[in-house]
Amino acid sequence: MDTRTTSNSLFFGAIGDLLGNLGAVLRIGGPWFALYIALHMLAGRVYAHWVLYDVNARSAPPSQWYLNLMFLVMLGTVAASWHRFMALNEPPRFLPQMRLMIILKYMLAWVVIGIIIGLILLICFGLPAVVLSALVDQALQDVVVMTLQDEVFDPFGLSTGLLALAIGFVFLIIFGSILLLFRMGVGLPSVAILDGQGIGMRASWRATCGMARAIFGASLLATLASILLYGLSFGMLFALDQDYSTGREIIMRVGIALVDIVILLVGTAVLTRIYRSVPAESL
Repeated sequence: MDTRTTSNSLFFGAIGDLLGNLGAVLRIGGPWFALYIALHMLAGRVYAHWVLYDVNARSAPPSQWYLNLMFLVMLGTVAASWHRFMALNEPPRFLPQMRLMIILKYMLAWVVIGIIIGLILLICFGLPAVVLSALVDQALQDVVVMTLQDEVFDPFGLSTGLLALAIGFVFLIIFGSILLLFRMGVGLPSVAILDGQGIGMRASWRATCGMARAIFGASLLATLASILLYGLSFGMLFALDQDYSTGREIIMRVGIALVDIVILLVGTAVLTRIYRSVPAESL
């Protein structure tokens, strides 16, 4: 492990890696980014049509499963290509030079670790928070449930005190997700870099013990940056101060898509730096 590894070197160093290789970033992710944004625009148009013209809400909201699938494909290909570009100096391209089965294995690894992290957060924070919030206020309980379901809650329906508790809970969930990913996710880049030979989550946790403080700090910085970016995205939308329309919905969707892309890139770059700082014998 590099003894100079710090939270700043992980987080800001990762941003520096991206900014110093913008051409490679575009060659790796450009087509995927464009397609992801286009699908968000389509989803926004379809959803706005449902809101504006299905006035009696007789039909269910339009399904948007394809956005999740597209994000997974984008995440898998872009992250794998970036890992290999940084660790193996592989020429940047929108499809990594890996067998299709290994690419699929890499995507599946993301799904598995996402499910595990979700279960850990649910057991450690989600269920206790639901019970405690039910004892405090029904509105706060609704916030907790919506957060666990990855939905947006209305802050204007809460008092100042409850809003502070709700924001703290959201912060805790985001921070916990990022921290667990960085500590347990070293096996992800190893799958891409070592052609399918990755280490497990327990081994990843042990391998990053020596960097626990640096990863904690980098996770905190990443959490603050994520909240700031999403906050600015929604803040700009509210600043438009106009009635709901198809254009307003599409603008919101594009903003969310752009933030998703930035967070994907930074998270991937940080994870790559963590992987490269882990002792070789741990991999």
